[in-house]
Amino acid sequence: MTVFWIGLLAGLALASVYLLIAMSFTIIVGVSGVFNLLQATWVMLATVASYQLIGLRDWNPVLALLVLMIGGAVAGLLTNWIIVQPAEKRSDHVIETTLLTTLGASTAIAALAAMRFGSDAKTVHPYVSSQPWMVADVPVSKTSVLIIAVTFVIAFIFERFLHKSAAGLMTRVTLEDPEGAELSGIRVRRVVSYSFAGAGALAALAGWMVAPVLAASTSNAQPLAFYAFAAMALGGFGSFTGAAIGALVVGLLQGMLPLYINPSWTLILVVLLVTALLIVRPAGIRGVAGLHGAQGVREI
Repeated sequence: MTVFWIGLLAGLALASVYLLIAMSFTIIVGVSGVFNLLQATWVMLATVASYQLIGLRDWNPVLALLVLMIGGAVAGLLTNWIIVQPAEKRSDHVIETTLLTTLGASTAIAALAAMRFGSDAKTVHPYVSSQPWMVADVPVSKTSVLIIAVTFVIAFIFERFLHKSAAGLMTRVTLEDPEGAELSGIRVRRVVSYSFAGAGALAALAGWMVAPVLAASTSNAQPLAFYAFAAMALGGFGSFTGAAIGALVVGLLQGMLPLYINPSWTLILVVLLVTALLIVRPAGIRGVAGLHGAQGVREI
């Protein structure tokens, strides 16, 4: 029974990380309709930078986090200005074009990072005590509790902003009716830029938090992108609640299945689950009508 609770806690911690990454995807998708595959690359670079700053240079973890989030926000802005906006001007198929360009940029950056830092995983020491709490003879990792708590707070703030504030509702209008949004006084380009910056900062936060769990490695980008996309597909693209549900399912599967079956089956089962659900419900668990879920918000 102890093994079950350990796996459950590990699954919840992974689910929290996947939720943060899925949120960073969802922010951009909900505002601009763009699937920015560079998000997982920023997470990977944040894990490597965490090792460089905290592990090698002995920076304070909180100071390192602040620097990483600022760097992530800048990276998000540059993605929008250099990759997305030129595609909007030159292509009639913006979503498909940006999907390919961000994939290409992600692959190139990951290759350059591997050449610079190597492909070996580097251990990042926990930011809190590695001595676990003992609860009914079950060891509770302080790092896992930190990840879950931080993600819960951020998810709560994000949900309140998205659904309870006028600014949050306006951001979703920019995708489905940009002309109408401009006529209403909403500066669409500025809102999109803010979304890329916020998503970049979230990706950096996710990388900082997951570094002590998965280690710092330049090969982390693709697995993180896959599991975050799986969470979004399960929940429904453009839905924050759906992303949370999908991240919980994927995280628990990844955290608990290896305790009972061969770990190599985890990826296969996640793929089969996503495929089966999308066959039965193509929009996902919480998907709604409209372009990436924007219609449901406009009707509120």
